[in-house]
Amino acid sequence: MQIKDIIRHHDLPNHEPCRSLVDELRRSNLAAITQNLKLLSYFELGKSLHSSTKLSEVFEDVIIQIRLITKVNKAFIVLHQANKNHEQLVFTTNKQNRVREFRLSQEKAARFMTLTENHVAVIRSFENMKQIWDNKPQIADSESRDGILVLVCPIVVRKKRLGDFVLMGGRFLDIFGQNDIYLFSSFAEQLGHAIINSQYYQWSFKDSLTGLYVRRQLDEKFAQLVEEFQLKRRSFSLILIDFDFFKQINDEFGHSAGDQVLRDFSSFLVGQLRDKDIPIRYGGEEFAVLLPDASAELAKRVADRLSENLVDFTFSTGRKHTISQGVAEYRGELHLDAFIVRADRALYQAKTSGRNRIVVAD
Repeated sequence: MQIKDIIRHHDLPNHEPCRSLVDELRRSNLAAITQNLKLLSYFELGKSLHSSTKLSEVFEDVIIQIRLITKVNKAFIVLHQANKNHEQLVFTTNKQNRVREFRLSQEKAARFMTLTENHVAVIRSFENMKQIWDNKPQIADSESRDGILVLVCPIVVRKKRLGDFVLMGGRFLDIFGQNDIYLFSSFAEQLGHAIINSQYYQWSFKDSLTGLYVRRQLDEKFAQLVEEFQLKRRSFSLILIDFDFFKQINDEFGHSAGDQVLRDFSSFLVGQLRDKDIPIRYGGEEFAVLLPDASAELAKRVADRLSENLVDFTFSTGRKHTISQGVAEYRGELHLDAFIVRADRALYQAKTSGRNRIVVAD
């Protein structure tokens, strides 16, 4: 409805002050409708936060939707890590709207942490931010860097800062007012709860020290592989790994250093395996790896690669460490224990014959 029609319909005086008032009311009403639509969008997005237990999938959907709601060019989710390098994980999306992950170095992470104080969202210029990212976000040619603003919103749950949600774009403050910042900050808190829930879920089947699967997952994964073997005759193998002379590490460097060595090795182990391989912390300094679609010959090659590449790996102790390994291919055992016994006997033989060895079970 045009302004003149509103004036005529309500029998209002047709002069400039009245027209200005009606125009202002119409703009206010439009702003209220827009704000309600944004509120609804945040509400719907909040409901979708628990649709997946994988953070990368949650972040991908969130970043795409937040860019649509806020009209910004780029969005990043920064997770503060507590590892020995104080690195931070950064998630964003590429041109295909697929999540992309990279890390901030210790130096840049420290600078990033100083951007926000007291868990309050802040606005920064692009110039303040451009040295922080390892790979600078691609800015459209039509945009001036002087006009780029960055909103850094801490993700805080129960006074603990889990990370930051970062928006980057043109001078979006022209359409991004205080209410929008409040809505965005409230959503960031919801995202924080989703992050914690995902971590709790991960901890239910992941070892809190190493990030590998816990021992009880071996039973579940074994059952799945046995079913595939029976239906499709797909072979699989098991490697049992024991850290050589681990007690000496604890005695010389302390238990905290020993824990870090286990983390170091776990990171190394994951980097040597295929995506479908299943690394497990079997107990203490022992590890297990289930290898789908792997004969004893292939499993032996994997074990060889682990031992060979470990020679060049540097642990946090500054020392070189070795492992002993027992390999067994599945032979139709009905129970996991019987399968493990074969691999365990091979491991025992590797340890008693001098350690830093690989033995394949008959």
